Parts: sequence; C-alpha cells; structure tokens
Amino acid sequence: MSLASLFLTLALVHLAALVAPGPDFALMLRSSLNQGRAQALQMALGLASAIMVHSLVVVFAFALLAKVLPGLLHWLPLVAGCWLLYLAAQCLKSARAPQGAIDTQSAPAGGAWLAGFATNILNPKAYLYFFTLVGGLLPPALPLAAKLGVVALFFSLALAWFGMLGWLLGAPWFRQKMLGWRRGMEGATALVFTAVGVLMLLRLA
Repeated sequence: MSLASLFLTLALVHLAALVAPGPDFALMLRSSLNQGRAQALQMALGLASAIMVHSLVVVFAFALLAKVLPGLLHWLPLVAGCWLLYLAAQCLKSARAPQGAIDTQSAPAGGAWLAGFATNILNPKAYLYFFTLVGGLLPPALPLAAKLGVVALFFSLALAWFGMLGWLLGAPWFRQKMLGWRRGMEGATALVFTAVGVLMLLRLA
C-alpha cells in the first residue's frame, strides 16, 4: 500500500469513528450550549489533544502498548466510569438551574480543555481502537516522517471535527433557540453519561 493510500484509508476510518455519537459528542453539545463558542473550542482542543496522545503512543510505542494493554483495559474502565458519573452529576446539577438560564460564568482557566482531554484519554475503547487500527494498517518500517504525519493527521481531523461542532453549536442564535430545551438536553446527556459509566463499572464485576 502506498503512503497516499495508507493516509487516505486512515483518514476515512478515523473520520467515521469521530462522527459516531459518543460521550465526546455529548460533552461538546453540552459545553457549546452552556458556555458558548470559546469554551467549546477549548474543549475541542482537549479532545483532540487526547487523540494525539493516543496516536503518539500507538505509533511510537506499539510494542509497549501491546504489553500493558490487557492491564490498562482492566483498570481504566474504573476511572473512566467514575469520571462519566461525575459528569452526569454535573449535568443534573445544571438541569436544576432556572429554566432558560445559560451558564455564562467564567470557567476556570483550562477547565474546558481538561474536561475534554480527560474524557478522551480515559476512554478504554479509544486505546483499543487505535491499537487495532494502527496495528493493522501501519507497516513496521514506516519512516519517521510518515509516523509524524499519521499523528498529525489524527490530531488535525479530530480538531477540525470537534472544532466545527463547537463553532456551529456555540453560535449565539443557536444557543438562544435551544434555551427552552436546555433542561431536557442536560437530562439526556446525564442519562448517556450514567449509562456508559455504569456499563464500564459493571464490566469490572
């Protein structure tokens, strides 16, 4: 497979994974509606930064990841499940705020970035996804420049996708239009986080 074909294949597969709804999408939607574009774009950068870390580890330390992955997949769901339950509690807290209110309070510096980064870096499926995708497609003797290109590809696609979501969903007119739905959306987001978090914790039993 030529490098061009390899990069095209990786791009298409990664885009398909990015657009699939999950906790990261729910988090972006909530941040965009509650805090607006600036915070949503910070969160997009955090989500993309975690994906960059995943890709760096898999591309440059594949053998090491192969050794630690079984243990990682055993314990990481515990941390990830607790994190998602914490996010669910935050959603429920926000849902109890007065109807039609938007949280315009300034978030702590880097708070949105950290929330996005933690959500993706703690996702066990992300490690398995990158391990399977990169391990199955990347040739062992790939040049250093090509490896760096793969990392840049994954990061840029993630930043473009989540950044686009933050920009569109955080538009003032869209936020005003969705004011009446805020409580319901917070509740639905809490339900998603709770369901995924509980499933992760149950797998440890």
